[in-house]
Amino acid sequence: MLEHEDKTLISQEEFKFEDLIDPEEWVATQNRIARGCKMAAHTFDRQGVNIVPASNYTNYVNLIQSTETGARLCRQSLVEAANKADEARSAFLYLCRCGLTKVSVPCFVGRYRLCSVGGGQVAETALNMSEIKKLAVEVGADSKALMEYASEVQIRDRADVQAIGDLLFDVANRLVSQAVANRRQKQQVDEMARVQEQMRALSTPISEVWPGILALPIVGQIDSDRARQIMGGVLDGITTYKAQLVIFDITGVPVVDSKVADHLIKTVQAVSLKGAKCIFTGISSTIAQTMVTLGIELGMLQTAADLRAGIELAFRILGLKVVSEKV
Repeated sequence: MLEHEDKTLISQEEFKFEDLIDPEEWVATQNRIARGCKMAAHTFDRQGVNIVPASNYTNYVNLIQSTETGARLCRQSLVEAANKADEARSAFLYLCRCGLTKVSVPCFVGRYRLCSVGGGQVAETALNMSEIKKLAVEVGADSKALMEYASEVQIRDRADVQAIGDLLFDVANRLVSQAVANRRQKQQVDEMARVQEQMRALSTPISEVWPGILALPIVGQIDSDRARQIMGGVLDGITTYKAQLVIFDITGVPVVDSKVADHLIKTVQAVSLKGAKCIFTGISSTIAQTMVTLGIELGMLQTAADLRAGIELAFRILGLKVVSEKV
């Protein structure tokens, strides 16, 4: 018996087939199974309504289901058989209201039946034409056409149909189990991406320390992706706060190599195009020596020892003064 142990999905009976399964891929598989087994196949919900187009239906069943009464009787048979298959948690062989041998296969997510797959539409012996006439009257179908179609129904051994049902149970539940695993993996990837985005946002917090002055403390390694995020965040911040000057505090950046320096220079250039200026603070002795050794040209950068000195420099550049008020 195949069951999936994802507890977040097992108890959620509101899950629908289309939440997990690609309908086109499922129909393609269903068609291959129907052709290979030379039987009809369809996938239906708890009300006996097909979820995706059916495969290889017989003319006999199509005619019966074309009438309101016939469609209702078929749905009743489907639902009753599906419930019994659900209880047995296996393929269930049954004789439907139209006299055909069919098999109902439940597809589970945990202990919840996501859908059912039906197969068969065959007969163990030639259909009784007297019974077919009665059925035609009952459902309101053309008796002559129904008898003609009844004569076309395949004769299949009961054990053969059961074996196909068991195989169908295995294949269908493996497909559903894989779909659940894929969904879980996607949820994990999406959650990881969300957490990484939050961490990046927290690692590059842009704040307005004074009207027209932004401060960005940078902590940790700077790679290409993060450099682009920093540049985008700074440019957005300049627009939002109408900033004239941005202070980059790189006290928490452990290493600055040629690539990092190039990223910083490009950011300065982009800020300049927005009509603002930059100040870099917190350049350690190690980073200063590394930049000199690498021959990195940083003449266009304005620097200060620490964030406080950077704010003071920003005030001077913008012609601002802090005047204490004495009472």
